[in-house]
Amino acid sequence: MDAIKVDLCGWWVMRWLMAKLTEAVDESLEYRRRSFGAWRRRLWMQCRR
Repeated sequence: MDAIKVDLCGWWVMRWLMAKLTEAVDESLEYRRRSFGAWRRRLWMQCRR
């Protein structure tokens, strides 16, 4: 029974870590995309002048 409990605990920890990792990656991607969009827009405005 203890082995099953340990397995379940490890599984939950893995799931939690994966969720956190996915969240962090999503956030960094979103941030990069937004900053890239702002940079491109600024460049475009300068080129238009």
